[in-house]
Amino acid sequence: MPPHLAAESLVARDGTRLPLRRWQPAGAPRTLLLALHSFGDYSAAFETLGRYLAASGHAVYAIDQRGFGAAPGFGRWAGTAAMREDLVDFVRAVRAGQPGIPLHVLGESMGGSVALVAAGEGLLPEVESLVLVGPGVREGIRLRYLWNALYGLASLVAPGLSRGIEPADPAYTKRAFARFASDPLVLREVRAGTYYGLLRLADAASTEAYQVALPAALLIGADDTYVGARSFCLLAAALPRLEASRAYEGGIHRLLHQETVQPRLLADIRSWLEEGRLGKGAPGDEALPAFCRGAPGPA
Repeated sequence: MPPHLAAESLVARDGTRLPLRRWQPAGAPRTLLLALHSFGDYSAAFETLGRYLAASGHAVYAIDQRGFGAAPGFGRWAGTAAMREDLVDFVRAVRAGQPGIPLHVLGESMGGSVALVAAGEGLLPEVESLVLVGPGVREGIRLRYLWNALYGLASLVAPGLSRGIEPADPAYTKRAFARFASDPLVLREVRAGTYYGLLRLADAASTEAYQVALPAALLIGADDTYVGARSFCLLAAALPRLEASRAYEGGIHRLLHQETVQPRLLADIRSWLEEGRLGKGAPGDEALPAFCRGAPGPA
């Protein structure tokens, strides 16, 4: 079955229906932006971005990835291959109905990992560029393979073992905080097997980054405590066509939802789609080369 868009879902090649949200401009779109959410989240993550870009003439599409939101298998890891194939299907399905319009992929955190893997494997020839917002990568982490082994063992011995997480952060906008605090489609219990799968995906993203032939914009939080500065800096060095980058002063991991960063982040994404560059930024924001000169060593 060829992948295609239904009214409210992406129908993947295996027939799986992944919930779909769209934000459409009033007229013909200037660009198409396909958005992939972070771990534990789902397509509602892009409500603010979608409305903002649609008002400027851009069409935005977002899916609930397998295991998240209202997609099948809530809380269970679908696997890197399945997630990568879903992105390829997503691109092909959107492109089939709208040929000739520049198409970009934005990935936040885990979504950025998926985008890096697919692009690194050369599976996104229809894509104009990648917008990577705090992508999940792990190169440069001291003893990361030891940690992988420990989590891998846990996933084999007790794959259903889970721990609670608190997804809401006081730094978020009021809307985002309320959604992360109470939305039942936000993941709050993480299984050992799911977390191990996430680590393996981030490892694959770091490996495949060296092969990404697409232009990329890398946007990170200077104070991200989930992905270390060294991992971001090694990613910046690895990407063959990194054409724009910014570390937002005071920025946390989920930049798209941070009260103090969101306005300029959205403006930068719009500028990238329209002009292939970022805006001026705020005092204290830095391009990655400058930020990385002061970055710490291995974590």
